[in-house]
Amino acid sequence: EVKEETAGALSTLAFNSPSTQLAIATGLVALIGAGTADSQEHVTQLLLTLARDPDNRTAIATAGAIPRLVIQLKGGAGLTSNKAKELAACVLAHLSNDSEDNVEAIASASGIRPLISLLSAESLEAQAQAASVLADMSRNSKRSKATIISEGGIALYVGIISRQNSKQGLSAAAEAAGALQSLTAGEPETQKVVTEAGAIKPLVALLSEEHDTARKKAAGAIASLSEGSQENQDAVESFSGVSKLVTLIAPGVNDEVRAEAASALAVLTRNNKTNQDKITAAGGIAPLVAVLGLESVR
Repeated sequence: EVKEETAGALSTLAFNSPSTQLAIATGLVALIGAGTADSQEHVTQLLLTLARDPDNRTAIATAGAIPRLVIQLKGGAGLTSNKAKELAACVLAHLSNDSEDNVEAIASASGIRPLISLLSAESLEAQAQAASVLADMSRNSKRSKATIISEGGIALYVGIISRQNSKQGLSAAAEAAGALQSLTAGEPETQKVVTEAGAIKPLVALLSEEHDTARKKAAGAIASLSEGSQENQDAVESFSGVSKLVTLIAPGVNDEVRAEAASALAVLTRNNKTNQDKITAAGGIAPLVAVLGLESVR
């Protein structure tokens, strides 16, 4: 009860004062992974609250939080609960999205393996957060990509995307799709491995879900898998991927989804007459022209 009341008081102080936020963030880092499972959960939850602020994220990383969070992911001395591991992944997701230096720090702390393990966690939120961090780690690092592949990450990503049966499940599937996009970008050999793992069918199915982030990241992954590969372009269309993408560029759909879907259609139709004809038949020309008016188009 004392811990709960103390956490509440610190949260209030942090919320009301930016300068106090920095002081609390720095002090909390020393407590990561220490004490009982309950203590770890309280500390990491408060750290997560603070990590939503950009200035706090800098302070948290500078104070040495990343290696401690990775230790907590690994289970520490055996006292770490699954919830504490999930919260550690949540904090790392904020930090990895903040800077490449933080991404490198996670890799240097040997964070990939425990993050891969978390992809099999019972908690869908834990799966989503782990996939989010791994997506950041594989974006610009061939070494991280190779480690993720060697640790079985591809099959786990595909498995998560295939189990899209709830709102939380769709969030995890979205992050796994984003991770596949990062993993396969500019990597023809990896494209082949991911395709052979059965990724295209569930990615195309994700386009039909009422979940903007899932649809956006599925379209991005489809574009990444199909870049330079007519075989994969045709495989996407074999599951009616072109017509589903055309529905996502219609007015009224989220602008970011429309932009990503348009980008995917550009990849799917490059030097592919069959898919070009599919877009025309699906009535895609007019909405594609309309997408040109979106400020968010890449």
